[in-house]
Amino acid sequence: MSERKLLMIPGSTIQDPSVLRAMSQQSESHLSLEWAKKFKSVLDDLKRIFIAKGECFVFAGSGTLSQESGLASFIDQGDRVLCLNNGYFGARFADIAKRYGAHVDILQVPWGRAVDPRDVEKAVKEKEFKAVTAAHVETSTSVAMPIREIAQVVKSSGALFIVDTIASFGGMESRLDDWGVDVSCSCSQKCIGVPPGLVLIGAGKRAVEHLQQRKNEIPAFYADLKNWLPCMIDPTKYHATPPVNLIYALREACRLILEEGLEARFARHQQLAKAFREAMKALGLRLVAEPGFEADTVTATYYPPEIDDVAFRQEVERNGVIIARGFGPIEGKVFRVGHMGQVSASDLLATIAAIERSFKALGFGVEPGGGLAAAQKVLQ
Repeated sequence: MSERKLLMIPGSTIQDPSVLRAMSQQSESHLSLEWAKKFKSVLDDLKRIFIAKGECFVFAGSGTLSQESGLASFIDQGDRVLCLNNGYFGARFADIAKRYGAHVDILQVPWGRAVDPRDVEKAVKEKEFKAVTAAHVETSTSVAMPIREIAQVVKSSGALFIVDTIASFGGMESRLDDWGVDVSCSCSQKCIGVPPGLVLIGAGKRAVEHLQQRKNEIPAFYADLKNWLPCMIDPTKYHATPPVNLIYALREACRLILEEGLEARFARHQQLAKAFREAMKALGLRLVAEPGFEADTVTATYYPPEIDDVAFRQEVERNGVIIARGFGPIEGKVFRVGHMGQVSASDLLATIAAIERSFKALGFGVEPGGGLAAAQKVLQ
């Protein structure tokens, strides 16, 4: 039983056994026509999940590489980039843009808050930007940005809108074409439910045209989406060796997602998130995300003053559940729970029970079953 832990961090997430089985088969030649057909079917499925008519990109790497590739492939040295920063991961776009020679303006709000689209509108009226970046779900704070509204503002300015959807893609509503997002940067190990190792990027038609017309080379070779584009349009072409077995796993994960249905999947994530938030409130705890902007895939919760972060997470793990620490200025003050991908209502209830028992063991007065009862009301 000591190895039987429930992984409830905001990525990597629980993987369906069928996904793991798919990954365990013998690799085939990545230069064969049979492989090209399989890969093309995966890319077509991803377009349906991104809700995009442009192109999708899949290659080996992490979520951080998806941010770097998704931004660097569209900017040149000297371009001006507006980065919306409300947490640890949204801030990475600014660092990436600076390293590729862009002039960066940062629209910053306190951690736990979402950026107001009216402030974005003001910023893009004052200056001309090549690109605007944002994190749909800021994983460090569990804030969901109003991407749809911001996208309308960015589109009217003529800038490209490049969004980190790492903690939302496949779990929360995110419509690349309908909303006007140009580039959606994600990865495999969050809502998609595949082990870490795949960059997943969705690009709208305007972004694809930009890549095709681009004259200047970016100071990166592997990360340049223009180099990958011919391989995504025709998988018989070669840029670098694809992670074949991870793409087998992705193929099965896409099948599960589309079988469930995107709308049903979004609704399931909404319900689980609401149940967990209500449970935390019933225990007398305060959420990090401002009301109305809570993510459906991860929840960050403040500790009571008397609770030690490390001691609490260790106690939760002794109860069979692994949760995550905080980042940046709120590290040590919060814990984070991921409720995305293949997480079920039973997984969520087990996590709430472990949290209740752990608070009780550490001397924080909670009413046993209070959080569970609040969650059950939502789940029923």
